[in-house]
Amino acid sequence: MTTSNSTKKTLTIVGGGSAGWMTALYLQRYFHQQGVQIHLIESDKIGPIGVGEATVHSIRFLFAALGLDEQELMRETNATLKLGILFRNWMKPSAAGVHEYFHPFEQQR
Repeated sequence: MTTSNSTKKTLTIVGGGSAGWMTALYLQRYFHQQGVQIHLIESDKIGPIGVGEATVHSIRFLFAALGLDEQELMRETNATLKLGILFRNWMKPSAAGVHEYFHPFEQQR
């Protein structure tokens, strides 16, 4: 964090994408009351990567920290819940054909 003579505080995040933008949102919420300005620098040479391939259930903690209404967010973005990942032929096909492994994110107790 840098401070100028006028006590203007800035925090710069280098790198965009999902991680950079989520970090910027979180820090903006956390430092807003202290008057800290958050700046994000991202490359115009690196295109966007599809979001969601690694967005697991723990993102709900970020939503809560940001004060987002999860139901409204899901509705307005037409989102779905990801309950797990299906790995097909992760190592190699089995002798019986296709090998599949389903990894659930949470287990019911």
